[in-house]
Amino acid sequence: MKIKYSCIIAAVMILSAFVPLSFAQQKGDVRLGILVLIGGRYDDLRMCVASKSGTKGGMIADLMLTGRYAIKDQLDIGFNVPVMRPILFGLAFKMVQFEPEMVLEIKKRVNNNIDFFAAPSLGISFHYGPDYKSDRINRSSSFFAAGPIAGIHLGAGFKDGNGMTKNLIGIKPFYASLLTRGHGTGTVIGGALEYQHAW
Repeated sequence: MKIKYSCIIAAVMILSAFVPLSFAQQKGDVRLGILVLIGGRYDDLRMCVASKSGTKGGMIADLMLTGRYAIKDQLDIGFNVPVMRPILFGLAFKMVQFEPEMVLEIKKRVNNNIDFFAAPSLGISFHYGPDYKSDRINRSSSFFAAGPIAGIHLGAGFKDGNGMTKNLIGIKPFYASLLTRGHGTGTVIGGALEYQHAW
């Protein structure tokens, strides 16, 4: 039952992230872009394809599509949708790991060239695959897990000659709680370095 509610909440959050974009031409600036991240995590539930059997966690990497809608000059709302990991895991490992998120990006101007930003994020983590006791050759039975994932993106944005912030570099600590049937509750804690480019 908890998993069912998590899926409903996830669907509402994802749809809500796209709602502001439909009014973008009337209300403010819209930016699309890409986000590259690499880091590591502790994960006491899911198999990490880059770790040995029995290892709780491992490295993470992803390429995401991003969207931002300017509510006002120093405040954006938007989304980050993973692209690389869902495709790679599905094709190469017959697994699902998909973690879309909504963000609220707050910026503080430092000077004409740099903004500091803090962007709290809230999303949903979906998993289908074996547990951490498995590896790519010796796999246990796959299972479904889902739950909330929360984090915060912190860093600096660099403006171009037109005063537009096109490149951002930062870090992201995050936490997720994964609910399953028959495998208990999983805890995920991690962090990543990020680079974002907006068009």
